[in-house]
Amino acid sequence: MKLSNTIYAMNIAIDTLIKRIDSKECNDKEIHYYLGTALLWTGLTLEKIENSGIEFTIEEKGKTTAFKGANNALKHLENLVKLDLTEYGFRFDESHWPLVFEQYIRWGSVDNIKEITHDYQKKAYKKYLEGKSIENTFKDIKEIINKKCILLESLD
Repeated sequence: MKLSNTIYAMNIAIDTLIKRIDSKECNDKEIHYYLGTALLWTGLTLEKIENSGIEFTIEEKGKTTAFKGANNALKHLENLVKLDLTEYGFRFDESHWPLVFEQYIRWGSVDNIKEITHDYQKKAYKKYLEGKSIENTFKDIKEIINKKCILLESLD
């Protein structure tokens, strides 16, 4: 599969996950499915970019390792995200007067997963993902991938 097809699938999977989270109607099983799909395509995309020889900074490498750790963790942990830690923020929006409720779903803990044998993945996960917004972290990894794709295009 071409990298452009993999990136397309990753973008659809991440955008769908974010839309479902923003809908505030997603239950545990749906989040598990959408998160797994987004992690799968993100991991495949990162792997193809890494195999192309493009260099990653230490920070970028840490974030890619964290997402690989999240993908491995999801295989062993039914609830990788914290739906019960939902918070609501308020912001004024004249088109939806008077308030808009925003829901935040965060990455959960992987401390109790013994099946992940790569300690470096757990450490990266704890540093870059644990307790952080699912939406923001996926937007961040998409930004890294887009930068790397621009580099790849310039090499062609």
